[in-house]
Amino acid sequence: MLTLDPFQDALKPDGYPLIEAEAKLLFLKGGHYCFQYRQGEKETYKFLSPDTVRAAFQHERIDSGWIPNGVKRLGICRQGQWYVQFMPPAKRTFRGLRRNKIPKIIEIGI
Repeated sequence: MLTLDPFQDALKPDGYPLIEAEAKLLFLKGGHYCFQYRQGEKETYKFLSPDTVRAAFQHERIDSGWIPNGVKRLGICRQGQWYVQFMPPAKRTFRGLRRNKIPKIIEIGI
């Protein structure tokens, strides 16, 4: 919620206090960012450049773990992890989770 006071709007860009969160990152118009965090009892705001935000997340290590034989490509997207695997023709058993979290096992001849 923005007010009519531009100075107040700059100090509290989204108008919402931190309630349960320790911090939040606001994505502002024009590719700008504002980091809101607690410093003791006080909420602090810091405007960040895109390069600063990118650098903060670039150092996150990602380990794919053991990759199954035949995996040609793997990645991560908004929906989760994925991979493309080559499997020679045979009868295969696949195990997976449905959206309702109930496991399903299917056998397919490929």
